Amino acid sequence: MYISFEQTNMVLTSGLLSGCAYPIVALEVVNGHALVALENPWFQGRWNGHWGPDSPGRRAQLQLPGCQPFWMSIQDFCQHFTDIAQARLVPGSWQGAMVAMSEERPSYPLVSVSSPTQAVFLLSQADPPRGSQKRAVPLGLRVYRCRIVAPPQHATGVKQNVSNPFKPLELVAEMPISQSGRSVMVEVPKLEPNCLYVASIIYSPNAPPDLAILRVLTASSMRFRELSVPESAYFLQAEEQVGGRPLYAIDTDSFSSQGSLEAAQLPIPARHDPMRDSASRGVDGAASESWQTSAASAASDTWQEVDLGFGEFKLPPFLQEILNQCSGVDC
Repeated sequence: MYISFEQTNMVLTSGLLSGCAYPIVALEVVNGHALVALENPWFQGRWNGHWGPDSPGRRAQLQLPGCQPFWMSIQDFCQHFTDIAQARLVPGSWQGAMVAMSEERPSYPLVSVSSPTQAVFLLSQADPPRGSQKRAVPLGLRVYRCRIVAPPQHATGVKQNVSNPFKPLELVAEMPISQSGRSVMVEVPKLEPNCLYVASIIYSPNAPPDLAILRVLTASSMRFRELSVPESAYFLQAEEQVGGRPLYAIDTDSFSSQGSLEAAQLPIPARHDPMRDSASRGVDGAASESWQTSAASAASDTWQEVDLGFGEFKLPPFLQEILNQCSGVDC
């Protein structure tokens, strides 16, 4: 469900503002009641339902510091909010780089590091113009690794194989095409030195993005540049030969970025890239237009039922995971 721009910033009967986001700051179970704490960063509107600031059910120990925090039950939360967006916060000391890409301007960013480090690859689309009927298109992201081949001992002037500089190419991490949201994220626990990492966007041939921005964040210094046209052609040829599962699995159902075995066993969708079509002109293997829908993507769009004493009430998978770990005092 989406809220149109004409409906935003309206104070609803619940006291919440339509079309506005409220950060989730805590979850607790109090006397069998599953509660969600949110912040209200807006100048108007105030939650007036159960467990709200003026509710007799509110307890003194539920006071929270912050920007007008308030509590509401899980039931009310799921009833009054239509979307949940995931945010990944990184320290300010991390290094960052970014590049724009589109169907007319494909780009393959190359990243390398001098010491082992953690990295986050974030692919996002701009919000559509106000009043536009356009929506963000489904996107996915893959990160590949190519180990730099050391020259033979006592050899001089030896470089990476020019005829195939990206062989062998490994799939390090993959976020399958997502049907919801305007951004996808891939987190790699460790980038290794003496390796080259290349990011590749994936999307449906029938729904290319008008413009996408890829941001790369690393815990330590990195070297970042785009592949040249000849390098891109070599990369696309090597990408066609990549098989097997990603080295790191991505969990699409929760805030955890470390993944699960189920996600690692999902089928890999067909690849499509406009640059590959031109690079492989005259070569068999046209991009397939049939896309496989992963079980994890379907599961993330369908709320699963969990027995927390709410009868037939359903919770999103990430809330189910958090509440199952609640001790009754802290979450």
